[in-house]
Amino acid sequence: MQLTHILVDFENVQPSAEDIALLRGDGVRLTIFRGPGQKKYSADVAEAWQPLGQRLSFVLCAKAGRNAIDMHIALHIGKLIGEQKSNGGSGSARFIIVSKDTDYDPLLIHIRDVLGQVASRVSSIKSALEDH
Repeated sequence: MQLTHILVDFENVQPSAEDIALLRGDGVRLTIFRGPGQKKYSADVAEAWQPLGQRLSFVLCAKAGRNAIDMHIALHIGKLIGEQKSNGGSGSARFIIVSKDTDYDPLLIHIRDVLGQVASRVSSIKSALEDH
C-alpha cells in the first residue's frame, strides 16, 4: 500500500471540515504544522479531525519567524524519507505539502529529481487527494 503523507502549512492554508472529511483509509497520514500564535481551531474542523485518530499529528513551531514552519516541514519530510529508506522501502510513499507558498518548490524538486520520491505542493487537501 502506498502511504500518502499530507503536510499542511496551517499558517498558510486552513483546511475546511469538508476537505478534512475527504481523508479516508489507512493509507493517508495528515500532519498539521502551526505557529505559536495559532491556538484556536473551529469546532467543525476539530470534529472532522477526530475520525483520523492516530493518522493525524500536530507539529508546533515553538518560535514565529519567516520560513519557520517551512523548515519544520522540510525536516519532517526528510525524517519520513529516512524512515522509509531504513525500513527497506523506496518509492512507497508520496509527500504532499498543502500550502500556497512557492518557497517549498525547490525542496520538492530535489525530493523528486534527486531522491526519486513522489512529492508535490497543492493549495488544498482536496487537490492533494487527486492523483498526481
